[in-house]
Amino acid sequence: MKRAILATWNKDVDELNEQVLELFDEESEITYHAQDVYHYGDEILQGAGEIHENYKTRNIKGLPSFKLRLRKNAIVMLVRNLSIEDGLCNGTRLIVTNLLNHNLICKKINIDGSLSDEIMIPRITLTSKHGVVHVTRHQFPVKLAFCMTINKSQGQIELAHWQV
Repeated sequence: MKRAILATWNKDVDELNEQVLELFDEESEITYHAQDVYHYGDEILQGAGEIHENYKTRNIKGLPSFKLRLRKNAIVMLVRNLSIEDGLCNGTRLIVTNLLNHNLICKKINIDGSLSDEIMIPRITLTSKHGVVHVTRHQFPVKLAFCMTINKSQGQIELAHWQV
């Protein structure tokens, strides 16, 4: 919990996170698929067919992954600010303690490696423009965080340095 693997490229980060996830209890695995709506101008494109398949497989800037594979005790990172007052900000690392249909039960990993009380992370709805299409996605605002990019880790390293 006090450490993370650092990599340069997001592609490498995603591959390493999937490899580490495989080391956790397979029976506790749940895969969450996002619910997407696509807007083209004033027209709503239904989530089927070629458009849907195209956006399912892409990482869209500003949106969580379409497919989120998690297991109990996996380490995840928030990709959105949920509650600044409670320290639930973009980049905060959490450990998943329970996987529910509409919520994740997690504990926040503090700088010293201790854990906070359990918190619920809900699915949220976010919208991002991708080319001429606006994508609205309903998904958990987290991603696996056993490995992270050097850029994403800089704030945590800097903060840990000042704690010493």
